[in-house]
Amino acid sequence: YVARIAAAGVLAVGLAVDLTYTAAPQPLIEACRAHDVGLFEVPRDTTFVAVTRQVARLLQAEDESSTRAALGQQRELTQAALREDEPELLIEAVARVGQAAALVDPEGRVLVGPAGLRPDLLSPEVIAQALDRIRDRGLRAAAGLAVPGGELMLHPLGVRGRPERYLVTAFEQRVTEDQRSSVVTAVALLSTSEERRRARRES
Repeated sequence: YVARIAAAGVLAVGLAVDLTYTAAPQPLIEACRAHDVGLFEVPRDTTFVAVTRQVARLLQAEDESSTRAALGQQRELTQAALREDEPELLIEAVARVGQAAALVDPEGRVLVGPAGLRPDLLSPEVIAQALDRIRDRGLRAAAGLAVPGGELMLHPLGVRGRPERYLVTAFEQRVTEDQRSSVVTAVALLSTSEERRRARRES
């Protein structure tokens, strides 16, 4: 039984005691230990409704904490974007959303960065190959890539013409919706900065 639920991704078993069992039977304890499945006893006077309500409270608290973190990240990104003459600050802020970030040209050459704790995730070969596939789609192009040890996101920057720069962000784990939202904010801020840079160059 424990082997099957472990294979299905179950993390822990809650066993009601003082019903069929007065305590968790030893074979169950040993099976849970062998399959790295948590085991806890639930007293008879603890109702199932009480357990589900507590789980719901914990999930809500986790969701609220995640939302606060995402808002904090977006605020940090906006503040960094105000320092237009220091794009490294914004790239460092983006890197903190995941584990690493960089600005690259259409060939994959790094222009700003890399920043973050895991620059090794920014594989030049993988980035260049991805850009080869999406470059012709212009500003509509974006890509998510699995790499050894993580995941990459590539986004073109700008609001008109062909992109001259791309944002590459690296993550050690599956990208959450809050992280994705923060990266989209960074793309919008960097695209605005890119247009200003082009306007100055044209002037």
